Amino acid sequence: MAQPARPTHLGDVLLVDDTPENIGFLSALLKGRGYRARAVPSGALALSAAAAEAPDLVLLDITMPGMDGFEVCQRFKADPALREIPIIFLSALSDTHDKVRAFSVGGVDYVTKPFKAEEITARVETHLALRRLQQQQQATNQELVRSYQALERLEQVRQSLVQMIVHDLKNPLATIQICAELLRQGNPLDDDQVVAAEDIGSMAQVMGRMVMDVLDVARAEEAALAPRLAAFDPRDLLEEVRRELRGLARSARKALVVAVAPGTPASVVGDRELLRRLLENVLDNSLKYAPRATEVRLEASADEAGTWRLTVRDQGKGIPAEHR
Repeated sequence: MAQPARPTHLGDVLLVDDTPENIGFLSALLKGRGYRARAVPSGALALSAAAAEAPDLVLLDITMPGMDGFEVCQRFKADPALREIPIIFLSALSDTHDKVRAFSVGGVDYVTKPFKAEEITARVETHLALRRLQQQQQATNQELVRSYQALERLEQVRQSLVQMIVHDLKNPLATIQICAELLRQGNPLDDDQVVAAEDIGSMAQVMGRMVMDVLDVARAEEAALAPRLAAFDPRDLLEEVRRELRGLARSARKALVVAVAPGTPASVVGDRELLRRLLENVLDNSLKYAPRATEVRLEASADEAGTWRLTVRDQGKGIPAEHR
């Protein structure tokens, strides 16, 4: 596709004045400074010329027959396609009231007659530069809007993919659990094989919860994940965590010990699943990185107010501060 030709001028200026001498002076001045100057003698023709090809700037006389400059400016500002075009008023009227009215209808500047070439060109240059900056900002904003919309579409695709993956993984994991239970109950197995079958079922449960964790993360990103507070027995939770991680402990050649201090209450209020996830992540780290043939301990105690304290102890180097 051929690229549109770049303009050979510094800016397209529409001159609106019913005085031929003013039109001649301004046209020669602007063309001599590298601008394109289009001249019309009335407000009606100015609106038609701008509608056919929008200028970069308008120099507008106030006192004209038929439609004065104030009304022309109001018409520009009422048109969505023209309202951003800067308008500089040119007039022999020097009364403050006229200047205030010019700005109130949307003018960006006001130059009184007789004109001075340096003043005209300086103001034209300034407002064209501001207009270019405004257009660049608008283009940037439009690009940001398009990028945001593209990200929203990608997020919708990602959420749909998460839902699909979760749905597709649930059934295979449930089948693994059922088969592990059938294996454990229907065959004469030695003690190690029974434990292995139990571990298979437990790990399938862990994987099932990991799948649900993916959904939780998606909900958290949508600010829809809230803790589910309820009373539960943390002793049962600690034993569940121990069973689920014993296979990992064996493969890592470490002993996983759960120790509950005497007098520790049997009920707390909290989010059981979030606590389980936290314990599994910390213990998993200990079992992976602590020295082999060592003991990893999960200790539980409570203070006089009944607040539980959970501690994971191992002989590893600890988690670096920047990774905590």
